[in-house]
Amino acid sequence: MGYFASLLLSLFFPIVALSSELGLSQERLPHQHWQQSLANDGIVQISATSPNVMPTWPLPIEQLTAFATEAAQIRMHDNPNPGNFLRRGPWLYPANGCYAKAAHVSYLAKQKRLPQPGKIYAYGNLEFDSPYAKNGRRVYWRYHMAAAYIFNGQVLVVDPGMSATPITQEEWFRLISPTPQTIRAKYCDVRNYSPLATCVGGSGNGANLSHVRGILRDEWRNLLRLGFNPQSLLGP
Repeated sequence: MGYFASLLLSLFFPIVALSSELGLSQERLPHQHWQQSLANDGIVQISATSPNVMPTWPLPIEQLTAFATEAAQIRMHDNPNPGNFLRRGPWLYPANGCYAKAAHVSYLAKQKRLPQPGKIYAYGNLEFDSPYAKNGRRVYWRYHMAAAYIFNGQVLVVDPGMSATPITQEEWFRLISPTPQTIRAKYCDVRNYSPLATCVGGSGNGANLSHVRGILRDEWRNLLRLGFNPQSLLGP
């Protein structure tokens, strides 16, 4: 292989690798149908998968609860805004970044030598009331995702932005939709990062933290815009 061909390949493959780790905005307009919103980004079909592609939590439920609580509270991210303190996950920015938040949970599990979670996706009429929404009232999503495990035959979701403790799939659906019975669920393995990545059997990094810093900035800016004191809410 010639020099220029080798150079082109060396440039091309990193781009291919990075493309599987791109996030995808959750946001949709209040009156926009979720399917049309996803279709605008080329996602026109939601393929069904089995919950069994996700790992089983092998320890007592109390240890999963303790892990979920730690994931919600731990400060492990450098602060990109004013203030010399570490930040928690961007839980006070519900508008977007669920892929980065789920990766935060997966990264912590990896660091603690615990089983890394799989990912659960919800598609449908998704809404969530929050004083930290961009309009101060409610967010509208075209999809939402979170870290999840199988425990005693049921799906348990670890989504610190919604709950500080693990909750069942059904409880999670009720939190994020006024019509939970219409939600389409999709389950992915530990390597999945976002809807743009391979769901099962890919080579991605489900614990990728590359987008967290940007979401932390968005969280801070949004709190300022809403009239909150981010230093007080996000600081130690």
